[in-house]
Amino acid sequence: MSDPIAITPEEAANIAAAIIAKEELRKKKRAYMAVFNTSAGEEVLKDLAIRCCIHFPSFQLCYQPNLAERTIYNEGARSTYLHINTMLSSEGMEDDKVVEPKKEA
Repeated sequence: MSDPIAITPEEAANIAAAIIAKEELRKKKRAYMAVFNTSAGEEVLKDLAIRCCIHFPSFQLCYQPNLAERTIYNEGARSTYLHINTMLSSEGMEDDKVVEPKKEA
């Protein structure tokens, strides 16, 4: 019979923190899914995709004095949209039995 693997209290705390963080992520993902997995949520996502430079480059060639600031702003909006899409993915939810809300007619 082999001896159990000993871990330090610090390692145990790190494992516990990782478990808690994973559960918090699942909780947040369920909240995002509840909001965006409806017909209204899908409409909002379509609008955000346009407004957040998803279908075209965030860097726009034009003769504006504040082009760099505009590009930074566009990238921030794009990053927000990509975060929402990441939260709507099922990655990390494999062993979670989430019942998705019914689509509204």
